[in-house]
Amino acid sequence: MNIQLTVNELLEPLQTVISVIENQPTLPILSHVLIKLKNGELILTTTDMEIELHTSKNPSSRKY
Repeated sequence: MNIQLTVNELLEPLQTVISVIENQPTLPILSHVLIKLKNGELILTTTDMEIELHTSKNPSSRKY
């Protein structure tokens, strides 16, 4: 499934989860955000191995 988002639709949830990412992570994978689309819901996840943060959004854009 493909979806088209506006910058604002992605920016809001991304700003929420990005706070968990460290500036100098000990493992490179900890500087990434997992982005999933499940049943039309955008889910973003980050972790620092102690805290895991999820946020989700139902985008209003059309699916392709």
